[in-house]
Amino acid sequence: MVNEGNLTTEPEKTEVESVEEVAPQKEEDSMSFVELYEQSLQDVAIGKVVIGRIVQINEDVAMVDVGYKTEGRLSLREVTDSDGNITISVGDDIEVLVDGKKDAELILSKEKASRIKIWDDIVKAYDE
Repeated sequence: MVNEGNLTTEPEKTEVESVEEVAPQKEEDSMSFVELYEQSLQDVAIGKVVIGRIVQINEDVAMVDVGYKTEGRLSLREVTDSDGNITISVGDDIEVLVDGKKDAELILSKEKASRIKIWDDIVKAYDE
């Protein structure tokens, strides 16, 4: 450092207080990102019908945001009419069944969700 008289001085030394010991890591803190990600997928209710939003349409699948930590894949075969036209658009809400997981991605089914809804309607009509 240089002071007013252009004399070089050494910087002031400051005392460092003792560093506190870091608490031992909890088991959950020491999990890798991959393990945490896989655990989050286990929380997904396989077999549950959910409402999702179409966020992207690719060549053979639609990516659907179903409110979990990963988007789900919906085969375009399930949303293509008899003329070969895709019946959904980005931004559409869609009712799908969380059918399973493959390579850390959710597999969704609109057809299975529709069948479950029809069956629930039949049971409801019978009960009334």
